[in-house]
Amino acid sequence: YNMLVSTYNSVIVLGCSLGCGTTWHAAGLVPQVKGSHAEIRMRKYGVKLYSEISQETGLDTSWKGVGSLLIASNEGRLTSLKRTQCLGRLHGVAAEIVSPTECSKLCPLIRVEDLVGGLWVPSDGNVIPTDVVQSLTKGAKMKGAKIFEKVSVEKIEVRNGRVHGVKTNRGDISCEVFVNCAGQWSREVGMLSSPPVAVPLHSAEHFYI
Repeated sequence: YNMLVSTYNSVIVLGCSLGCGTTWHAAGLVPQVKGSHAEIRMRKYGVKLYSEISQETGLDTSWKGVGSLLIASNEGRLTSLKRTQCLGRLHGVAAEIVSPTECSKLCPLIRVEDLVGGLWVPSDGNVIPTDVVQSLTKGAKMKGAKIFEKVSVEKIEVRNGRVHGVKTNRGDISCEVFVNCAGQWSREVGMLSSPPVAVPLHSAEHFYI
């Protein structure tokens, strides 16, 4: 979707179906404050995009601007939240350090006896991830994108040091720019070009609780 906001004509190739990856089990939280300037700028853009894109596509992302509360059970964690608050304010994100009592008022379900404070970000929110996928997909198609699902990339064609096409199990695609958005499989996709591109990524098993 974002590439199509610029000047590119895009073809999107997916190895599975839209939303079949981490989207289906994502929590849908949309926070803004984080430890780097780049992350905060991206997250602010996400809030704006998810809250407004339905006006363009007619498909709601289920955006709810309910705010978020980060809690601290020790002074070190509270100091970290204060630093995060300052960084957020540099980018215009309103955030407030609150007491344990205020944490309880903001979220009555939590126990606050062992807390020393928290960080309240009223402009944060949440979405339903599959709704976001559908809205972004429609927006991309409205801008001319072609989307092909359940397609395998077999080779990235390179000529004179530049990508000029992609070979798939359903035919070849000519292109001037290739964007590797394969997530945890990005390293394997990078190996499909000649010379191979070593993407510094390795998946590690983890558990959902």
